[in-house]
Amino acid sequence: MDSFEILDLFEDLVALDPAPRMDAVVITTGHNDYGNLYFTQRFADYSGGLRAHTRALFEHSAVYVSMRRTLLHSAPLTAPVGGMASGDPNFAVSPAARDTASRYLEANLRRLVWRAEQANIPVVLVVPGSNDRLAPVGMACPALPCARAAYEAGEFTTARDLDPVPLRAPTQGRERVRTVARGLDLPMIDAEALLTDPAQFIDHVHLSAAGHQALGVAVADTLRSTVLSE
Repeated sequence: MDSFEILDLFEDLVALDPAPRMDAVVITTGHNDYGNLYFTQRFADYSGGLRAHTRALFEHSAVYVSMRRTLLHSAPLTAPVGGMASGDPNFAVSPAARDTASRYLEANLRRLVWRAEQANIPVVLVVPGSNDRLAPVGMACPALPCARAAYEAGEFTTARDLDPVPLRAPTQGRERVRTVARGLDLPMIDAEALLTDPAQFIDHVHLSAAGHQALGVAVADTLRSTVLSE
């Protein structure tokens, strides 16, 4: 699931009659917005830039949201069309596709927050964290700059951002989450800053028991000190 599916799920929840009681919504998303660029080649033939920006202008339109859900989800994400799942080791996510994913990530988060505000539900955003000490998944160097070279030089964040197989949200995606939280004055948990021990992960992005404990405590403390104290 990525921010598209999370938004769809939330839209369905608040549309229920009666809607379920929600004291708050804690949202952590981002990694799969980029991973799905590889595993399903979402936006592979999409130029990004202008059209993504234009669509963002319509994010508060219920008609547009309905159209987007129909068009973008005409094929399920569980049916890969390219990338690793199709056995194509030379496929790499383009910068344009990453930029488009970042635009949609921010637009989806803004739409979700707007819908939550309509329902008087407080929102807490979580900046995704990852184990950046693990080597890039795509270690081949089809183009420069090269993720492998950055990793071998100890430039782990750069290697993560250049990974041709973007399982981990790049810096631009994490900054989009921070931008939304700061611009809308929302409580924010920065898991990138919180989860710095590789032992808090079992792989590139999934948390170990120690990672879940650390993030769970942070979520509880944030809810207690902000949302639930009001």
